[in-house]
Amino acid sequence: MDKRGFNKMFLIVIAVAIVVVLIIYITVTPRNAASLAQLNQQQTNQSGQQNKTDPILTTEKVSQDDSKPETQQSEPLSEDIIMQLKEELKPHKYHSDPYIEAHSIMSENATCFAVSNSNEGETHIKKNYIANNKLAEFEAMMNNCQAVLQSYPTLADNVENIYWNLPPNSQVGHNLQNMFQQQLKGASSKDTNSQTLIAVLKSKNGPLIAEQSSMGFMYFSDGEFMPFSAWLKSRNFHSIEQIFQLSLAKIACHYQAGIACEPQGMTMLTLCSLDNAACGLDFKSYYQQNILPGMQKDVDILVEKFEAMAESD
Repeated sequence: MDKRGFNKMFLIVIAVAIVVVLIIYITVTPRNAASLAQLNQQQTNQSGQQNKTDPILTTEKVSQDDSKPETQQSEPLSEDIIMQLKEELKPHKYHSDPYIEAHSIMSENATCFAVSNSNEGETHIKKNYIANNKLAEFEAMMNNCQAVLQSYPTLADNVENIYWNLPPNSQVGHNLQNMFQQQLKGASSKDTNSQTLIAVLKSKNGPLIAEQSSMGFMYFSDGEFMPFSAWLKSRNFHSIEQIFQLSLAKIACHYQAGIACEPQGMTMLTLCSLDNAACGLDFKSYYQQNILPGMQKDVDILVEKFEAMAESD
């Protein structure tokens, strides 16, 4: 994925840009040509059918701009802004590292930060809530968001730059920021992605895990970074990324009394943008009502794998 594609997708996932575009990118995760070829070759070699073309892979959208990365960089945070953010995030709710705390607050309240930064995003979200007969729930959420945004005004004004420029002081924070910075440079690494996910799982921070559930485009940008196709016995990488998303969301519900799975959170913002039926529901309700038993079995396979990683030494 080139820098333009990454910036656009990343802003959407953190609920800053137009939510409509999220549908395009999450539905068909963009990969560069090399990554897509690598996935295809891996699975062709495993199956021994080297002369056959997988229609699933050949129909996926491939970025056409990988050879023309943009050079635009986010502006660094000033020392004054960094100090304001650190004070604003106290007392810490999730983590003593302000970088992780900021991620967690934004994930817990993703819809609030979305509507504060994008009128088009608010319009799209509201439209989806109306389509699901949940206008009253949307209006109640917006009322609650006022208090959130009043509590975190500096955070709301600096969402994008926080990811690149707020200094972390924990290992999981360093891992996460390093992954973002590598992506921005077009230097994604499977090892980095794997190490980052394991560190996040070990943190047992629900909103932080939920944030990763909406970032499959990032984790899979360099190809399959864990043996998901072997675990799930599937070559459908679009389906694998959906199962990845649902598995992390399900795990996120286990922590902090399930706060990450409420309707205003990152997971449900993403799902609501893709499916009107998700709007106004918490994750558990949506999952039970809309995810078929066969996919739930696959989700359980990854949940078991991820939970083992969280407890590993």
